[in-house]
Amino acid sequence: MTVELIRDALGAQRRTQEWLAIATGIPLRTLSRKLHLTSPSPTNLEELVLIAGALDIEPAKLLEPLKEASHGHPD
Repeated sequence: MTVELIRDALGAQRRTQEWLAIATGIPLRTLSRKLHLTSPSPTNLEELVLIAGALDIEPAKLLEPLKEASHGHPD
């Protein structure tokens, strides 16, 4: 899940949501809603690119869970 990847990256880099909000320009309240574990708000492509840039990770890494979800998992 994209939210978990972002939260994991923040933890690994010892960064906070506050730091990410400043680094991306996404308001903290909005970012907090998008990173909520049980019911996250949708995140658009522009926001994912900003988040990936701030965390120094490839945007495609954040898009992989979205691609898998839209295609389903083969059994």
